[in-house]
Amino acid sequence: FMASAIAVHRLGEDLRAAVLYEQCFETENERTLPLHELRDIYARQGKLPELVETLRRLLQLGEGKLSANEQAALLFAMGELFERLDEQGEGVKHYKESLAKSPAFLPARRALIRALRAGEHWAEVAALLRNDADNESDNARRYDVLIQLAELTEWQLEKPDESIALLEEAWKIEPGRSTAS
Repeated sequence: FMASAIAVHRLGEDLRAAVLYEQCFETENERTLPLHELRDIYARQGKLPELVETLRRLLQLGEGKLSANEQAALLFAMGELFERLDEQGEGVKHYKESLAKSPAFLPARRALIRALRAGEHWAEVAALLRNDADNESDNARRYDVLIQLAELTEWQLEKPDESIALLEEAWKIEPGRSTAS
């Protein structure tokens, strides 16, 4: 482990350090420190597939040791990487797994909605927005989510009656506010 640390920190030899960290992990596969170092090296080098695999190994090694929020953060990071690798389906899958671990993890929720919108999975987007509206305690934000949901319901789902009901629900929350604000 020390040789790899010296290689990366003092000599700036990422490739040599990566090989040494991999060897260190193979012999002492219960230690997470080599994986954290590998994660940083692969991120610096832009080696996305290796980075995904390293995060997967961190997640597996942390099973039972990581908090739900830590697991959600790793799954979210994997989802982002899969999207960068043009594997949207895997990205969506990992965002959903992240939310299963920590339902209130906002970055994963936003990424999932964005990815589902990009894939035109309107019914799933609508379900997420409805859930957000139902669980939002701030009236202004709840109003905004309901307006988004009403627009999506009208234009993408082509359900004007449901859209009107959503607009009416929003207007009950903030009667004087217009949809343009």
